[in-house]
Amino acid sequence: MRSTAVFVDLLRRLPETSSTRHVVLSEAMPGRRYRGCAAEAVVGAGLRSAAMSDGAAATGVTFYFDPGCPWTWATSRWLVEVAEQRGLDIRWRTFSLALLNKDRPLPAFLDTPEFRAKLDLAARALRVVQAALARGDNEAVGRFYREWGVRFHVADEDPTPALLDEVAEAAGVTDLLESVDDPDLDSAIAGSLEEAQRLAGPDVGSPVLHVDGAGHGTFGPIVSPPPLGEDAGRLWDSVMALSTIDSFYELKRGRTGSAEFGAG
Repeated sequence: MRSTAVFVDLLRRLPETSSTRHVVLSEAMPGRRYRGCAAEAVVGAGLRSAAMSDGAAATGVTFYFDPGCPWTWATSRWLVEVAEQRGLDIRWRTFSLALLNKDRPLPAFLDTPEFRAKLDLAARALRVVQAALARGDNEAVGRFYREWGVRFHVADEDPTPALLDEVAEAAGVTDLLESVDDPDLDSAIAGSLEEAQRLAGPDVGSPVLHVDGAGHGTFGPIVSPPPLGEDAGRLWDSVMALSTIDSFYELKRGRTGSAEFGAG
């Protein structure tokens, strides 16, 4: 696998709204019958509230994510871009694909030692996220997820414990590393998954997005690469517009390649 320290450092230094050319991640994680990682791009599930129907602007959004999913990472970079444009507050929450698929075997094309190593490390990273949330440190989650995505997804570094240590150090959360072996966090992770499913429905995966004041959540949107600038805002406006139609559930375009990421 590639390990390019200079490249990773450059990405880390770029502002969230950088229009630097997109970087293509070579590994795809198509959903197929293994649910969760952007298996189906559901844009709307009837989001509606009195505030939204009156035209009031949203001020916050909750984002449920599994750190192991590259498609989720792409969506998160779009959301960060929109948050800066529209003054939104992002609340990060965990979403466990491992728990979602606990009764389903991995598809044969994913059942490899390399992929299982990625799943194992992502599960440990999820506990770090939950530990940060347990102490109310939402900003630390944002820092950790950014560092994680740049190295785990974009640079495609080897999924070793050392990588998790380095990500935690860069994000300033080394004190949370002891949580990676703490099974007591799993009940909170399960509760967060249940909450996401209550908001967006049972047949969804990562990511789930819930806008303040909305009656329901959504699965997606799935973007590759994440739009920047004006396009990012236009997509947000489109998602919000569709979500005011109670009878609207799904709009999908089939994916033909790997997940692509913006430099962020």
